[in-house]
Amino acid sequence: MLLGDKLQDCSITEKAFSRFVRLALCVGIEVVFIAPSKPWMYGTIEESNKGFDKRFWQKELFIDLKDIRRKSKTFFETENKFYL
Repeated sequence: MLLGDKLQDCSITEKAFSRFVRLALCVGIEVVFIAPSKPWMYGTIEESNKGFDKRFWQKELFIDLKDIRRKSKTFFETENKFYL
């Protein structure tokens, strides 16, 4: 089963959200949107996304949704130590 198909197992079915946003919410990732009146935030968010992609999605291999949840929790616990 493809990872995108895992959305069928998730209770988040709101079509207004993209598949990526629904998947992120499904695995417990807090999605943060940029306020429309604050365009200077784009650079900060894009740098965060680039780092997340490089240090998580490209570095890890995932077996299933449960594996993503487990590894993402560990990843964010480690990453958040740098910002607290």
